[in-house]
Amino acid sequence: MFQIAKHLVYDYFRRRAGPKAHGLHERQQQRALHAH
Repeated sequence: MFQIAKHLVYDYFRRRAGPKAHGLHERQQQRALHAH
């Protein structure tokens, strides 16, 4: 449940900032999520 909430929050910030602003950071976050 925490992972889902975390994903939703991250997606919200990504949409606000735009794909270019969080492009690199998003890739790192996806790696971290897949690692778990």
